[in-house]
Amino acid sequence: MLVGVGFALLALTAVATPRARRWEDVGPLFTTDSPPARDEGPAEHDRPPEAVAPNGRPSSGPPPAHRAAPPPDPPSPPTAAERSVFGALVVGARVADGTVVALEGLRDGFLRARVRLPAGAYEVIIARAEGTNARPPVTVGPYAVYPGQTPIPYPTLAASLRAAAASIVPDAALVPPGLRPLRVNEGPR
Repeated sequence: MLVGVGFALLALTAVATPRARRWEDVGPLFTTDSPPARDEGPAEHDRPPEAVAPNGRPSSGPPPAHRAAPPPDPPSPPTAAERSVFGALVVGARVADGTVVALEGLRDGFLRARVRLPAGAYEVIIARAEGTNARPPVTVGPYAVYPGQTPIPYPTLAASLRAAAASIVPDAALVPPGLRPLRVNEGPR
């Protein structure tokens, strides 16, 4: 009777705990029986998966090392047409309580300037204002100016964003080809 109750409890415990797949994980409950012998080697679920070579055959060597993603391409400097949009926004220029540390040409349809503040750095994203459905914090002529994704709170960077936007040349004739509007739920890439 005691052995029967022990096996019933063992069965309930194995069902109630899906992670318990081996006898050692569950352990004996109210039984004097010993666990089954394991002299045949590790069970199927205890074996590591076999390494498979690219040709589909099992490999006897260690699995191939995972390759790290290639480093991102360095930002492209702005062309002469793109540079004319930035106007007085040059590397080293002061914008409110920040400093311009980099200018970037068109990437994914947007111009970018990197501004360093005491609280950290963020990107100024310059997009075409016409056709945008994302309300920009600042507009300058044909341009919409946004802060890039950053942990810096907007009130902290607002003054430098407005100062950076004030440096942009608001001439519609200078809009570089390829500059596009920012759309809601799209975000800069």
